[in-house]
Order: sequence, then C-alpha cells, then structure tokens
Amino acid sequence: MFIWVSRFKIGRPVSRLEQLLPLLLLLGCATTDARWEAGVTRATDEEPPAVLASSVAVYVKKGFSPLDLEGEKRFFACRSMTLLRKMGLLEGPSDPPPGRVLVLGEITTEEYPRDAKDSRITGSSFKRSFGFGGDELDLFQVRPSARSIEKGLARLRQLAAAIGADEVRDVYFTGYAEHQMWEGAAISLSPTSTESPIYANVNLLDFKLRDVRFHGTAVRRRSP
Repeated sequence: MFIWVSRFKIGRPVSRLEQLLPLLLLLGCATTDARWEAGVTRATDEEPPAVLASSVAVYVKKGFSPLDLEGEKRFFACRSMTLLRKMGLLEGPSDPPPGRVLVLGEITTEEYPRDAKDSRITGSSFKRSFGFGGDELDLFQVRPSARSIEKGLARLRQLAAAIGADEVRDVYFTGYAEHQMWEGAAISLSPTSTESPIYANVNLLDFKLRDVRFHGTAVRRRSP
C-alpha cells in the first residue's frame, strides 16, 4: 500500500483528453445515482395507473437522521470535476395520515434556480489534521428561491402522479457546488483526493455554486 503526499494542482484534462471524455464516461469514469440525477427509481414492480398531479399530496421531511447523508461529494469524468451537495429542509406539512402505504419509488427533480441572496460561497480553503478542521462542504450554502420551491414541488407531484402515487413523503432539497481543480498538500491514499485522515491543506480553484434539486418518496395508500 502506498501513501501519496501530494502538492500540486489537479485540473481539467488537456484538450486531447477532453476529446476522449465521452469514451471515458462509457468506460466507467463517471457514475450515476438517482439522488444526483433527475428521474424516478422504482422500488416495486407494481405499476398502479397514473393519477392527476393535482391529487398528489406533499409532506416534507421533519429532520435528518444519523443515517442521512447530509453532505456528499462525487467525482466525475475521472476525477476532473468534484460535485458537492448538501441536504436542506423545507417548510410545509410533515405528518401524513396514518395507514399502510406501498412505496413506489424515490424521485429526484431537475435543478432549479437558487436564491441569490441566501446562497453563497464562504471561502475556498480548508485545513484538516487527524480528522479535525474543515472540509469542502463547509465552504458553501445553497438555498432555493420561492419560485423554485413552487416549481420543484409541482415537478415532484407530476413525477409521482405518472407512477400512480397518492403522496410524496419526506420531501427535501439539495444544494450543489462544484470545483474543477485544487492545489495544496494532502497525505492520502490517492494523489487526487483531499480526503486525508492525516493532513490536508487545500485551496479549491474554479469553485462555484450550482442550483438545487428536490427529492421525495412516492407512495400509494393501501386499503386497511
């Protein structure tokens, strides 16, 4: 096992490599996950008939449990881009009616515009030694605009209605940021990673905010 001590800039591939990115993606350099892409991930083979979107009720998530990944990072295009995301709560009814339900799937919307006033980057550098210190996820916050919340919830209803759901439960949003490169020092198992359990002193370059997505669990009420 090798330990890398890196002190250099990790950046976008050169132009020749950029031309090969579609092939690299096909070879598995980028991965996908329903929580990071728009769409529905079905949880059952049952396919109830579609319903009207206006009939779908929405219930927001009350809070995050210890098992929720409130902050995540994902590497794309062979680690030439790092995408960061943080979970956030919304206001609204959170207590669905009691009774048995069938979980039909997990829903994720497209990205919608962020609130320009409440979304910000608070810095571009962090230090961490033996688990103490900062992280990329501490350096930004992204909140949805009121119009985005309205459109995002409507989109959740639409996607849920298409698979025959009566409700969308545990609704929350995720705010995103990304950076294309970093420079600094890190003692890591990988020369491109900042996730060092020993030491990291990192400055993010091309650090910028992205927008927000909305997520929820589509369910159909069962008869008693």
